[in-house]
Amino acid sequence: MSIIYTVIAREATILVDFTKCSGNFIVTAREVLKHCNPEKKYSQFMVQGYLFYAIYIDRIIYMCMC
Repeated sequence: MSIIYTVIAREATILVDFTKCSGNFIVTAREVLKHCNPEKKYSQFMVQGYLFYAIYIDRIIYMCMC
């Protein structure tokens, strides 16, 4: 499984993102960010057949899509 898309966000605001692929990943990432809970340090979401892994540290979310 390879990383397709990465995001660093402050709560629901995307600070930086990166991908080498084309697609509307940022739209999906914004939806996933709405479900990140600051009380859970680690989260995993399945969206449209892709896995999103998120780590929440000090109001910053580090997320990747595989």
